[in-house]
Amino acid sequence: MSSLRCRATAATGVRPRTGACGLPVWVIHLILGLAPLGVAQASDSPLAQACAPWKPQETPAPTTPSAARLAECALQERRYEEAAQRYQALLAENDHPIFHAELGRAYLGLQDFERARIEFLQALATNLPPQARALLQMFLQMSEQQRTQAKSWMATLSWGLMHDSNSNQGPRSDQVELFGLPFTLNADGLPRASPAGLANLSVVHNATLQTDWLWQSNLNGALTRYSRNHAMDLGNVALDTGPRWALPGQGNSIYVPVGYSRTELDGQHYVDASTITPQWVRQLGLSDQALVSVMLARSRYPQNDARSAVGRSASLGWRHLIAGRWTLEGSVRQGQEDARDSAYSHQLRGVTLGLSGSPAEGWRVGGQLGWAQYRYRDAEVWASAARRDVRVNAGWQLARAFPGGYYLSLSGTLARTQSNLALYSSLRRQTQATVSKTF
Repeated sequence: MSSLRCRATAATGVRPRTGACGLPVWVIHLILGLAPLGVAQASDSPLAQACAPWKPQETPAPTTPSAARLAECALQERRYEEAAQRYQALLAENDHPIFHAELGRAYLGLQDFERARIEFLQALATNLPPQARALLQMFLQMSEQQRTQAKSWMATLSWGLMHDSNSNQGPRSDQVELFGLPFTLNADGLPRASPAGLANLSVVHNATLQTDWLWQSNLNGALTRYSRNHAMDLGNVALDTGPRWALPGQGNSIYVPVGYSRTELDGQHYVDASTITPQWVRQLGLSDQALVSVMLARSRYPQNDARSAVGRSASLGWRHLIAGRWTLEGSVRQGQEDARDSAYSHQLRGVTLGLSGSPAEGWRVGGQLGWAQYRYRDAEVWASAARRDVRVNAGWQLARAFPGGYYLSLSGTLARTQSNLALYSSLRRQTQATVSKTF
């Protein structure tokens, strides 16, 4: 029915009905978050309450309502590229916050998350009523989490192929030292290359509790099965859930997720972990954002209790938007883990840097670089010294969105560990291709 109304509007150019504060009904629905655009009707009481604090400096030009209705129809029918072009034209006539918000939603549909984010921030920079601000902050969070649809439930299924040059994380050299004596490893201990099949299911749920408060849950399951090295087959399930508060200001929020994860290696219970990770996001103008987080974790290794540990870490991240299409991100992290056996207790510090963006509609590229140092407290029984590792990780990704919610991506990673103990020095390359479908 809404599609029929859209086509009728396009043919006749009839102006849409307006509500109590002189705005089109579709705009009122956006402000109030009552229902999908063009479907529900707004009641006068909450409408007046929502519109009262909003006094825009200027109102749309006389021809805007019909043009806005055409843009709304394109967005409603998921013709995102057309919707983006129409809202860009509307903004050229009138720099109105609602048009920025709807343009941001069109960019979400195109998976152009950086441009969606800047449009939502520009809308939030105006004097909007609390309901509108909370709704836009939700859309802003979607763009930051690279989510494409405003649903209470959303699932993404991915499957693909990978080639791993070192599936067992074997050392680069077969000459190692054990109990102070030289030792030559056999072929089974050296790096073993193998292709693998991948499958991943991610489910996200957002439940609105109050105007500026929602409960966010993320469930993820992943499987990796190697064709030549089944001893390294992995299975993992992870859940994190907790409240998120939208604070006054442009996109500031607090998120406190509690998490649990379990990993199986070759069908055997390998490790499980429980975490709590309070996070604070602070918006600094339209182009910069800071993230502060603290993590408390407890891990348990059923088959090697000496490695079971409690840990804590703190990180500070920064995100900078470049030209509305590219995001530069960096973070620093420092932490400590105390294991039952002090040989596995360690301190860590690390730095990461990443650049990602959308060079064209529907395309996304990115690159990441990370450095970390691990300093272990005591030597293992076979080792002549406590372990000291420097780990460098580099990665790249190229992705393309297709109609129907499909997503094709190619990616690669390189992980290098340089240790004072030859048994832990390794080099690993992974290349993978995946297809994702969002429901």
